[in-house]
Amino acid sequence: MVTGGVVTGINVVSAGSGYTSSPTVSLTAQAAPTGAPNGFVYADQQGLTTAYLQESTMTLPAGFMAQLAEGGDVWATSSTAATNGQKVFASTMDGSISTGDAGATVAGYIETAWKVSQGNAAGSPIIITGPVAAA
Repeated sequence: MVTGGVVTGINVVSAGSGYTSSPTVSLTAQAAPTGAPNGFVYADQQGLTTAYLQESTMTLPAGFMAQLAEGGDVWATSSTAATNGQKVFASTMDGSISTGDAGATVAGYIETAWKVSQGNAAGSPIIITGPVAAA
């Protein structure tokens, strides 16, 4: 079970054969990251759409590779309205983004080196620009 992006419980559907008792499952809480992310995972056809009539997905099956944009221009969707020049804040819980003024405090989010280069309404596509490291 997941509540607000946090695993709150696990149901063992089948203990399998050969067990004399139900298996034990242990969960260890992970601390939220304290530093800004190294980049953003972007859509590069690495998801697997398996549901009937599914058009898109944010699910990456275990073992699938994911591309990480460490700089450059990337299409994204922000949970807040975005205007040109705003900073990009990344969620420490689910990786979603929000926008705001540089140095602002956004609860549950951490400021990144990325900024908005093409704004739009909340939930609409925007373009974010990240610093490109020198070779």
